[in-house]
Amino acid sequence: MRILACAVILGFHMPLLGEEIVHRFQAGDYNDELFSYTRTSKQFIRPEDEGLHWHYGDGKAPAKPMGVHWRYAVRGDFAITAQYELLWANRPDGADGVGIELFMVLANSQKDGISVARTRCKDGPRLQFLHKFFDESGNRASKELKSLGTTPASDRGRLRFERDGSTLIVSLAEGDQKYFKELHRAEIGTSDVEMIRFAGLSAGDHDAQLDMRLVEFRLQGDQLLKKGTIPATEASSTGWLVWGIGALFLGLGAFLFFQRRKLKPAR
Repeated sequence: MRILACAVILGFHMPLLGEEIVHRFQAGDYNDELFSYTRTSKQFIRPEDEGLHWHYGDGKAPAKPMGVHWRYAVRGDFAITAQYELLWANRPDGADGVGIELFMVLANSQKDGISVARTRCKDGPRLQFLHKFFDESGNRASKELKSLGTTPASDRGRLRFERDGSTLIVSLAEGDQKYFKELHRAEIGTSDVEMIRFAGLSAGDHDAQLDMRLVEFRLQGDQLLKKGTIPATEASSTGWLVWGIGALFLGLGAFLFFQRRKLKPAR
């Protein structure tokens, strides 16, 4: 089920945003006009009546995050919300957790990658915020890392990224709670968001076990840009620029023509 409409949102920290797309995955609904699978994700993800279901097991968990991408980029302020259910997650060894991740990439020169993850680790359930970028040497470096303990109440809930100006606000609504609790704030600038992904994490362990669902994905922004198209505002400004240049050359040509007529000697 899709909804594309103007958004008037009530809630903490929520700016007034111009456009909204909501997709609910119940009843096995998966809309490939809105989403695309990550690499070989199809072998780990299947649509079900309860939502889009991830399953890792049998010693065949993928080393890298597997999930779905929005086919939209975002300009200006935004809110990106994923409603999820973490049914089961386990990793026999290692400190890194197994679970869900909401991830985005900024369209700046350093291609900043920003994620919030809800995982199960050896020391219990955790929430983690991570901000990475490409340094001057072209290596992926960490700009900020924050890890918080949480409770089993957040096995179900909604994770959200919001940008207000240049400030990113990361928040969580546990279970069926209506309101979000702020987890972290970070300055990320105003670059467009060029990629948005929801994925399952295995911490690089092929023996990781994971069962989770994506129930609903909500994308709100000042401007939502279908990938591969020119935004209407840019097309409009480009058109005016072409017309302006054309008018300038026509005017210059007319001026030169009349100047030549004035300078031409009378017979």
